[in-house]
Amino acid sequence: MSVAAEFIAGAEGLDVYPAGAIGNAFPWYQTNTAYQGQITQNAGAFNGNALAFAASAQNQSGMEYQFASTMQVLRSLAAAGGSGAFGFCGWIEIGTPVASGTDVLVALGSSTAAGPALPLLGLSYSATTGLNLVLPSTTTGLTNAPHYLAVQAGTYVWVGVYFSYAPTGALMATLCLAGSPIFKDVAVTFSTDIFSAGQIANRLKFYSAVTAPWQFDDLIVHAVSSADTNWPAPATLTPELIAQFTPRQISFATAVGNGSVTQFSASGNEPNWQSATDPTGANSVVSTAANQTDRYKWTTSATDIKAVIYRGASDKYTQLTAVQAVGGVQTNMGVTMSGPNEFIGISESDGSAAWTAASVNAAEFGQNSHN
Repeated sequence: MSVAAEFIAGAEGLDVYPAGAIGNAFPWYQTNTAYQGQITQNAGAFNGNALAFAASAQNQSGMEYQFASTMQVLRSLAAAGGSGAFGFCGWIEIGTPVASGTDVLVALGSSTAAGPALPLLGLSYSATTGLNLVLPSTTTGLTNAPHYLAVQAGTYVWVGVYFSYAPTGALMATLCLAGSPIFKDVAVTFSTDIFSAGQIANRLKFYSAVTAPWQFDDLIVHAVSSADTNWPAPATLTPELIAQFTPRQISFATAVGNGSVTQFSASGNEPNWQSATDPTGANSVVSTAANQTDRYKWTTSATDIKAVIYRGASDKYTQLTAVQAVGGVQTNMGVTMSGPNEFIGISESDGSAAWTAASVNAAEFGQNSHN
């Protein structure tokens, strides 16, 4: 059975972080400490961690999430990256409203410029219309004839927001609840360019709202553009180019042993797989040359697996990239991102077979060193 590409460009299970501010922990970037979210334990959709944003005096972004992207979202760009689709989904909970108004919650930004922000999802509250998530109808903001989705305060909902764009100045959006479209293929007026030529749209900007506190859990980001060599660009561009996931949970695999290649050196007496995955940071593995590989065996019982994400950290002397061994499911659709001393590898299926718990357990994941 063939498996369609789902273009997963980022995914975040928040249970890996301690309570408090994430700070600059790749792929997260702190941009304003007054408006950054806080990791809150036992507050997530599955009683794990959530990233919570307190109600604030201003609707401002304080942190950004970087994902793998080649998109250039401009009204007229025939060059590579000038057409594509992107979106995100996850669990969102809105708290008790404290003020009337309309706020941006999530916007599309760029790592190359601090200012650009294309609003993707907002929040609105009034005594008349109640509490609503807001899908924009124009690139310039949320207040010009937007689309409203009523939500209940204090209840998690699985929300997906998906966009497609074309070099003719066309922008289209779909908003899903629990994987089903509420607003499908609605036109978004693209009246002005948010980004400049050459700026890659590769960050989600998260905002504190004036109207209410809010929090989210288990973020998944999708992105594909005409600059991606493996994308069979269709003649008709719609948000449905991106798989619209039903509710799910990001779960964690457990390291259980060394893989077939262990070329790094353990820092202490523990075997490589234990040293590399020590949550305390007391143990680690060290490469002594470029092009060394260290791989480990893992176990999971997860079902309906869309992709496997492997992430880690390296010291300032050696750069690492994530690798997957032959075995399990072949992956030629994955992406790799590198940040300040950290790396992330995302392995989708190559289309021949879906990931299963058995194929994850049969595979090996680790890292390769390079200068």
